[in-house]
Amino acid sequence: MVKKDECLSLSKRKLSNFDIFSDYVKYTLKSDATLLIVKSRGGLGKTFSVLRALGGVEHVYVSGYITPLEFYDKLLNNQDGVIVLDDLEGLLGDKKNLAMLKSATFPSLDGKRVVQYSSSKSGDEKNAFVCNAKFIILCNVTPKGADWGAIQSRGLFFDFKPSNDEVFSQLLNNSNVDVDVIEFMRDILKHHNPVNFRMYQHIVGLKSVFVDSWKSLALPVLSVSDRHVFLRRLLDSGLSVDRQIDEYKTKGLSRSSYFRHKSEVLSE
Repeated sequence: MVKKDECLSLSKRKLSNFDIFSDYVKYTLKSDATLLIVKSRGGLGKTFSVLRALGGVEHVYVSGYITPLEFYDKLLNNQDGVIVLDDLEGLLGDKKNLAMLKSATFPSLDGKRVVQYSSSKSGDEKNAFVCNAKFIILCNVTPKGADWGAIQSRGLFFDFKPSNDEVFSQLLNNSNVDVDVIEFMRDILKHHNPVNFRMYQHIVGLKSVFVDSWKSLALPVLSVSDRHVFLRRLLDSGLSVDRQIDEYKTKGLSRSSYFRHKSEVLSE
């Protein structure tokens, strides 16, 4: 049993978004939870983070386009295992896949998760089975519609939004990291634009080929938005909101655009 002082110590522990992600995977594996959904922008290593958190736990990984029959067979052959579903857009392009995922992730009235597949093709008939698998779903955007809403409501949902500092810290944990590239990215991006691992990988590649000009070549990769930088500087300026709006309007932009853009920046 965990003691009270240990609980207090845990509650005071500062967790990064990457720590939370890892702990949610472990919680899903060790508890009665059956579904974890992780959403984030691309390039943040969701797949790598999940595989690292899984450690040696056996699992099946499903990504991209898959037919309903193929998806059914994946579920049937891993009905008591761990199933990682990546790239939902490809997976849920068929309504039958979505229906099976819905059945596989929450129970019917008798408390069992029953999955079945039927087809008009000869030889494709399958018997229904009880699914006891645990699911980890990774996505850049969440699908729309009532069926997906029903699935998401039954799972633990994590909107994965690591800060630039958290991403850089993850990179610096790698013994082979190029610190010069990290410092260059920090200096250019600051907190104005979100960073991801793919940016780093591309810039390291450019540096390996173009030793003298890699910094110039890296700037388009970082995609720094002048308007984004301008608004961030306004937010950091200490000016009142009305003064910020007046300055924002000097760029030919509206008051409503200011609040919309501000919301986007603060949500990073």
